[in-house]
Amino acid sequence: MFFKIDLYMLNKSKKRFIEQLLPTVIVGGGIFIALMAEGNFGVALFHKSKAGYWFTFVAFEIYFIYAFLTLLIDKISNSLLFKTIIYMTLAILSLPLSYWIGKSGFNNSDISGLFSIVSVVSYTPFFLFGVIAKIYNTQFINLVENKWIISIITVLFTTLHIVSNIYNIKIKFIFYGIIGVTLIFLVFHNFKDYFSCNTTIGKTLSYIGKRTLPIYLTHYFLLSGIASALTIPFIQNHTGWIIGFISYFILSLLIICICLIIEAVFRKAEPLYRICFGYPN
Repeated sequence: MFFKIDLYMLNKSKKRFIEQLLPTVIVGGGIFIALMAEGNFGVALFHKSKAGYWFTFVAFEIYFIYAFLTLLIDKISNSLLFKTIIYMTLAILSLPLSYWIGKSGFNNSDISGLFSIVSVVSYTPFFLFGVIAKIYNTQFINLVENKWIISIITVLFTTLHIVSNIYNIKIKFIFYGIIGVTLIFLVFHNFKDYFSCNTTIGKTLSYIGKRTLPIYLTHYFLLSGIASALTIPFIQNHTGWIIGFISYFILSLLIICICLIIEAVFRKAEPLYRICFGYPN
């Protein structure tokens, strides 16, 4: 439902919204029963990770805040510059707010855990910077295609990574994250020919992308069997970063492949697919 809530809020597509209610109840009910059986529902509800589904909750909260904020701004002014200033101000204010939450101990409260407030505050700047990049899309694309910018971002990210590891310095997540996300975008954008729909890589990513929702909903049931409490700590504590990366990559591929097999089986039984995942793409 969170994946499709934007359709309802932006396009008032009630039919599409209602279509997602049944899959939400069915799959969400399955996850609820699994958590209850393990005695982890209360822990998951008040934990920031939300049993692995924290991103869905946080993305929904951020989007809801953004939608409400946009409605208010539109009533005041339609100026893109005005919107940019508001978004930039909120992104910057998240830094002292994040510091206050940690300093005050509020991040350990049940309210903070229930609403994943720490994650909402931490990831809102990423969302807002993305909105600003969309507003000034042409200028942003020209910027990321600039050879000097590519060089500076690459050197800066590498330097931060090396310094933080050698001197065990905790670099503020927002700085490290924004540079990292920008670097990833630079790679995909500047090598976009390799990821087009005409290439094997592009077709594979497109195939997986069209099945994101089923993968996201079913992966929880596979985690305990593949990435158990012993597997992840072993990788973290007994491997270097290269072997660790390869190990996590293999685990991710294994989970995705099994999810795709499950999705393919469900796709053959379309009524069942629609009940669990909505209409297939």
